[in-house]
Amino acid sequence: MSLLLLVGCIFLSDSPAEERGACQDREDNDGDGHVDCDDQDCEAAPACHEQPRDTGEDTDTGEDTDTGEDTDTGEDTGGCGAVVTSTVPAAGSVEAYYRAPLEFVLSNPDPTVEVESVLGGTMSLSSDARTVTFTPVAPLSPSTGYSVTLHGCFGSVELSFTTSALGTPVADPTALVGRAYPIDATSGRWATPPGIGALAASSVDRGGLLQVQSATSSRLGILGAAGLPGGGQDLLVNTAAFADVELGADGFFQLAADHATLSLADIPVDVEALSLEGTFAADGTYIGGMRFAGRVDTRSIADLVEEGNPHAVCDVALGLGLACIPCADGEAFCLDYVVDQLTAEWAPDVDVVEVTEGSAACATVSAGAPLAWWGLVLLARRRRASRSRSG
Repeated sequence: MSLLLLVGCIFLSDSPAEERGACQDREDNDGDGHVDCDDQDCEAAPACHEQPRDTGEDTDTGEDTDTGEDTDTGEDTGGCGAVVTSTVPAAGSVEAYYRAPLEFVLSNPDPTVEVESVLGGTMSLSSDARTVTFTPVAPLSPSTGYSVTLHGCFGSVELSFTTSALGTPVADPTALVGRAYPIDATSGRWATPPGIGALAASSVDRGGLLQVQSATSSRLGILGAAGLPGGGQDLLVNTAAFADVELGADGFFQLAADHATLSLADIPVDVEALSLEGTFAADGTYIGGMRFAGRVDTRSIADLVEEGNPHAVCDVALGLGLACIPCADGEAFCLDYVVDQLTAEWAPDVDVVEVTEGSAACATVSAGAPLAWWGLVLLARRRRASRSRSG
C-alpha cells in the first residue's frame, strides 16, 4: 500500500496534451530531436492522424508530376525504407544512466536487426519491429565510454556514449538522513505505453517527495509524500513510510509491491507489480535514473468511462493502438505504465511532514479532478470528446 500512495498520487492534470499543443507547436518538447508528429510519442495524438506528417520540406511545385509509376528506389535507406531516427542514450551523450537499457528507434519496421557489442546482453524487438532494446547483462561502469552497433537492412549504425558518475558508491550514506528530494515529474520519459509520451508528459502538474529518515551503510528508511502543483507537500494525502530499504554499494535502491489498492473518486483502483527505483549520487545531492512502473487493472475504473462496461478503458486504449494485457487473474484488462529518466534534486530547505491521520490517501479526488497515472489520460480525452459532441 505504501508504494502506491507515493506512485499513485503523482497526478496528471485534466487537460490532454494536444489541447496544449505538445504535438502541434513545432517544438521538440521532450528533447529527443523530433518535432510534433515526427515524434514517436505523438503517434496517438488525433492531430497526427488527421494530416500528413510535416517533414519541414516544401515539395509542392504546383505541377502535376504523378505519372502513375512507382519511382521509389529506396536508395537512401538501403532499399528497406528504415533508418534509425533516435537512440537512448543519445549518440555522444556523456550522461548515460549505467542501469538503463539501450534503445534504437526506427522510422519503419525492420525484423532483421541485430545488435553487435562486446557487452553481454539480450536484444528485444517491439511488436511493430520499430524499437530495438538491448539490455546489458550487468550494470555498466560509471564514467566509462561504450559503443554498440545496430545492423539492419539499412546498413550499420554505431552508438557511442559515456555513462554518468551515477553508480559511484555513496561516500557517506548516513549523511543522507534528513535530506528531502522533490521528484520533478516533468523530467521523466513516458516509456510505456508507446506513443503517448508527449501527451502524458505535458499533462503532469505535480510530483512527489522522498526524505531519508534513517541510514546505515546498506539500509535506508524513506518517507514518501505527494506533491502539489508548483512544489511543496500535499498535506491532505497520507505519507508513505518505507522502513527497511536496501541500499546497494552503487547507491541503487528499489521499492516494490506485488499489489495495492488506491481510492480514486471513492472507487478502489487495483494496481499490480508496483516499483520505484533510482540511484543516489555519490555526494547525495540528487537521485538519478528514477523509474516508476505499475500495472493498472482497468476494470476498477471502467465505470468512470462507461458505466456497466468493464471493457470501457480497454476499448478506448485499443482505439489508440494499445491492447490490454492479462492481469494476475489471467483476464486481459490490465495496462502497463513505465516512466523513467526521472531526477530528484536534494532541496535543503524542504522537510517532509508525516501525515497519518485525516483524509484517506487520495480519497478526496473527485471524478472531474486531476486523475492519477497515464491510463486516466484516456478517460480525460474521452470525456472531452463527449462534451464537445453534446455542446
